[in-house]
Amino acid sequence: MNGNNLEIPVGGGEQELQIRSDRAWKIVSPTDLSWLIINTPEGKGDAIVKLSATSSQDPYDRVANLQLESTEGTASKQSITVTQKSHVAWNKIIKSNAEEHPESIIKAIDGGFVVLTTVGSGRTYIHKLSEDGSTIQWTKAIGGGTGKRIIAAYGGYTIIGIAASGGYNAMQMTRLTADGQKVEWQYELYNWRQNYDITSFQLTSKGYVVAGSTNYDYGSSNMYIAGLSDDGLGILWEKEIDKANAGERIISLVETPGGFLITGSIQPGNYPITYIAKIATADRKIIWEKTIDNGESNVPVSIIPNDGGYIVMGNKNAGMFIAKVSEESVPLIWEMNLIGKNCNSGTPLIASDGGYIFVSESAEGSIRNFHLSKLKTDGQTIAWEKTVKNLFAPTTIFETTGGYITGGSGSDEGKEAPRIALIRK
Repeated sequence: MNGNNLEIPVGGGEQELQIRSDRAWKIVSPTDLSWLIINTPEGKGDAIVKLSATSSQDPYDRVANLQLESTEGTASKQSITVTQKSHVAWNKIIKSNAEEHPESIIKAIDGGFVVLTTVGSGRTYIHKLSEDGSTIQWTKAIGGGTGKRIIAAYGGYTIIGIAASGGYNAMQMTRLTADGQKVEWQYELYNWRQNYDITSFQLTSKGYVVAGSTNYDYGSSNMYIAGLSDDGLGILWEKEIDKANAGERIISLVETPGGFLITGSIQPGNYPITYIAKIATADRKIIWEKTIDNGESNVPVSIIPNDGGYIVMGNKNAGMFIAKVSEESVPLIWEMNLIGKNCNSGTPLIASDGGYIFVSESAEGSIRNFHLSKLKTDGQTIAWEKTVKNLFAPTTIFETTGGYITGGSGSDEGKEAPRIALIRK
């Protein structure tokens, strides 16, 4: 407590205020506070005002300015300001006249954050936000294609996307200067009669690597991974993985010693299942591969290496799952199922003190709940969870000063709008 200022922890709790004990008091304003529970002194000698609240789920700080008035003796008043911080340190909506869909959020080269958004199938926007999220410092519109991913590389930004070319969907690479003012080059990369879809784009020790799916006009659809030149002029190498299933695609890719770890979706039967493989850097051959089939639909969104195994996160019929797998024949080391939640994307983070931090979403009627959670190392227990109502559908998470940056899609005046927020640690 500072003077007559009280702060209740974001996770909830109680605070006490000492007041004059020679008279009785009552709260005269405000009369309606849905979040704050107030117990006032009932008479002389009872000189403690108790104020308590449950965990905040609002995307903004709560503030109550209370007025106490004596009920006997000389008229007297006291003021108390009670605050409860939100889990959200700041929350920025990128407003637009059109519906913008967020595709990718990264740390900017010169501090702050860069958000890639798309409008329809032919326009991409790059927004640069300040470190505190308060200001959009610049915006660059790029026409001719639909951006999918952006990375900071070689002193600027490289964007991979899809553009219509000759009746097909080609890969499109665009190079943007660090200040966002100039497109240095833009090229389309494709093979004859192929349609590409991009889900992952990385700068590795071997240059750019892109992954997703490719399908041909005669119906075949395969998982796809390729190396691209740093000048945007060509496909250096490419590999297709054909499991003779419908809907094959790579969803997430990460570089590991000796190769690339991929996870994706295949459908050998009536429902899609998770596919995981390691591809050798030297010759692009499959070193090992395995699937997760637990009797129901399960589609991965990300994979990361961890402590002799791999953490896979994805969605199932009734919720989401996080699982640890190994390269051995053991199907799963452990699996955590979270009923009623889903994960749109967002690679889980390895916490510095052990465990895994991830974002998810749930719904209560028309209300969308955002969750930032920590799973213990054993994969069996949620250590803590921060919930915020009506924030957005999260698609990104990474750690920064003061907390975790997360971004996604929310509603703004009836339109879909990109949002980015800093969640306090």
